[in-house]
Amino acid sequence: MLKPVQNPGLADERAHVYAELEKGADAGKVARKLAAKYPEEEAIVSFVDTVLAEVWLDSGAPFDDVLTVLEVRHRFDLPTGACRAYAVGILVTYALTSVVNSDPISDPKETHYAVA
Repeated sequence: MLKPVQNPGLADERAHVYAELEKGADAGKVARKLAAKYPEEEAIVSFVDTVLAEVWLDSGAPFDDVLTVLEVRHRFDLPTGACRAYAVGILVTYALTSVVNSDPISDPKETHYAVA
């Protein structure tokens, strides 16, 4: 269901997509614009949904609400169980990229007591 971002150009669009969604643009319209710009890319919808989840979570929205938004966005495209699985997959992708991009442990005590 979730496909990795293949085109490096699409990754370059991330800041622009984030800014548009933060201003309140419709995620579907943003995805359609990107699909017109990158017709060979198959992961545009999941890319936009991942950025949408990031915008909502960065603004302080509860995790459960973001899960519901992602499920409802695809309720007519996917079966009910698949909507939940898709939404969970998007949030897992967001969580993994957040961990990978987070700052390293800066407190020496944490490093000292960390289990390897």
